[in-house]
Amino acid sequence: EKFYETGIHHWTVPTISRHVRSLSIKRFPNKMAEDHLDWFLRSVNYDVLECLDVESATLGQGPLCAALLESLSSWKAEDTPYLRSLSLEGYQINWSSNIFAASLTTLKIDFVREVKPDANVMPSHADLNNIISRLDNLEVLSLKQCFPIDCDTDILEPMIHLPRTLKHLHIESYDTHAHLGMYWFLHLVVPAHCYVC
Repeated sequence: EKFYETGIHHWTVPTISRHVRSLSIKRFPNKMAEDHLDWFLRSVNYDVLECLDVESATLGQGPLCAALLESLSSWKAEDTPYLRSLSLEGYQINWSSNIFAASLTTLKIDFVREVKPDANVMPSHADLNNIISRLDNLEVLSLKQCFPIDCDTDILEPMIHLPRTLKHLHIESYDTHAHLGMYWFLHLVVPAHCYVC
């Protein structure tokens, strides 16, 4: 209900937003009126957007998260032709979304620590393979807590060839996720010059 008090609506009008190159959406109030939220998401012009950073305190809860997820999942590559950096923290979107565009040089996905491995949330081996295979210009890849749970040591999954342009690979998993990150890493073909941590 305090949406307009933040003054954010001034920044979302097309005459201003079409000049925005970096957009960070973090911890918006989950009780925002849906008509305000819908207006906000549809009014922003992303034509020159290069960097998008979206963060939620919890994984996809509340009307704001639902609306953002729908918007991100239905993204078209032509919506942001200059998008280079995408960071998603606390959001699980459709893994086939076109927001994972070939123009990306930086991709960071971070699930919140409390999320338990779930086939409805975690990407499959094929999902990650399909995403990475499209990112020919990727230089930085950071994945935290978002690894396939369908890892079976008795099944030989195809190797995932990371882009030759990749310079930095960050993989982080802990608690009940720890082994998932390791299993997935064993299926990667990493460029010789890439720094891994």
